[in-house]
Amino acid sequence: MTSARHFYALIRWCTLKLLYSNNSFEFVDLNPTSRLNSKSAVLTSFLNQIGRPMASFIRHFHIDFPTFDHYRTETPTLHEDSIKTFELIRDNYTGISILETSSRSLWPLENIAIKTEALKSLDARFKATASLKEVIVNVDVYNDEDLSDDLGKKMRDYGWIIEVTELVIPESDPEEDHTDYEFDLMKEEEREDQKWEEVYYRKKRDPLWKNDSDYD
Repeated sequence: MTSARHFYALIRWCTLKLLYSNNSFEFVDLNPTSRLNSKSAVLTSFLNQIGRPMASFIRHFHIDFPTFDHYRTETPTLHEDSIKTFELIRDNYTGISILETSSRSLWPLENIAIKTEALKSLDARFKATASLKEVIVNVDVYNDEDLSDDLGKKMRDYGWIIEVTELVIPESDPEEDHTDYEFDLMKEEEREDQKWEEVYYRKKRDPLWKNDSDYD
């Protein structure tokens, strides 16, 4: 009987190892909830559910692109929640080898010099995760737009893989201003990011939230 239990335990362990190591786990465009009101909180909750032994088997994560504070200075810094996300991955998801992310949140930075500093600080965070071997950055462009040659080169110089997806604006009335359409898309993305931040900081000031074990 004991041998049978050990056998089935071994089968279960091997099955879970295959599940976590052979799949990509996607945590993008998630809407905040009362308990999971930040992006790092989602990763923490997931970690608490599967446990650190299984978390160490995960090889591929897909997350939202990190956000930055101080957009209008030449020393942009990673947002607190983005820093916590990197630390969670580094300290708990110790087998991670591929990190995939989207670059949309980078574009509000003011100019190429500021974006360069942002990329530099971001690369340092990537390098702090010893097991990480591949960084994939998904870039969305519209119609005839293109990724800045300078910015794309800097990303590739860091060894990141850039995957560009062209998003075509739907055909509409010739008199319709496409610029307004693109502006609306950009504002919607900004509102989503702002909603995350507002909920995060509101809950952070709540003493009940600070004592919630899900966020330890």
